[in-house]
Amino acid sequence: GDLFEGSNIDQQMVSSVKKYIGNLKESIVAISPGNHDYVSLDSPFQDKDWPDNTIIFNGDFESKVFHDKGFAIHGFGFESTYVREGKIAPIREEHKNLINLCVVHGDLVSGLSESTYHPITEKILQESRMDYVALGHIHKRTEILRTGNTYYAYSGCPDGRGFDELEEKGVYLGWVSKGRADMAFVPM
Repeated sequence: GDLFEGSNIDQQMVSSVKKYIGNLKESIVAISPGNHDYVSLDSPFQDKDWPDNTIIFNGDFESKVFHDKGFAIHGFGFESTYVREGKIAPIREEHKNLINLCVVHGDLVSGLSESTYHPITEKILQESRMDYVALGHIHKRTEILRTGNTYYAYSGCPDGRGFDELEEKGVYLGWVSKGRADMAFVPM
């Protein structure tokens, strides 16, 4: 989420991002539009010319299944600045033997706390039965956390957005399997 800072993005930048993603030929890139770059009529995510290796979650929670590769990617995209209810759904029975990854933008909250940026609780994560949930929205990384059999983390943003974000930035890289997430933080 928040791949772009808004929907009114310079077309040259959008083209550059598409070209970069297209060059990642052996990879699948999943995008969960967030509160800054939500899916709207003028959103770059409405373009039809994104590379074939790109998944863009538009609206409701959905799943993209890759039976030949043994995994599924789940997610949803913001359709406005605010999402006040949790959208993560439990995996379907027919997906239980796959590696289930979730890419989602939102606020990790405790108990009955509220958020206008897609509230996510540990209970929601645990009940999802996902193997790994990649969280976006918060620019500061967390360690790889676990609730039940679901691993999850904020990787933060790969590059600081201002003088208030001077801590080490990067991405998580590693392996996810049933009951295990061997991932390490890689500084950028």
